[in-house]
Amino acid sequence: MSAEIYSDEVALKWSKPSSNGADIIQYTVYMRNVTSNHTVGDWTKLKVIYDVSILEYVVTLKNGHQYEFLVTATNKYGESLKKQENIKRTNVLGGKVMVSMAVFLD
Repeated sequence: MSAEIYSDEVALKWSKPSSNGADIIQYTVYMRNVTSNHTVGDWTKLKVIYDVSILEYVVTLKNGHQYEFLVTATNKYGESLKKQENIKRTNVLGGKVMVSMAVFLD
């Protein structure tokens, strides 16, 4: 007997943040799993995007699971902080989902 896994795409979209004194050189997309009792796992780095004109990333996830996403910006002074207010949580129930992200460079 084989288990079937149904996957769906989530499109993460964000706007270019204020650069705070230096040009943005990359975005980093993170994801972590959320359990049924709402505890969260460690952040997993999904993608580092060096072409800063790209403001979207599509990830395929498993139906019935819950995830949190975060996008950070980096300039010559370093990577922005992983602030709670910038984290987006989504349940994957089926179909394509678009999640708008806020990105701030501290």
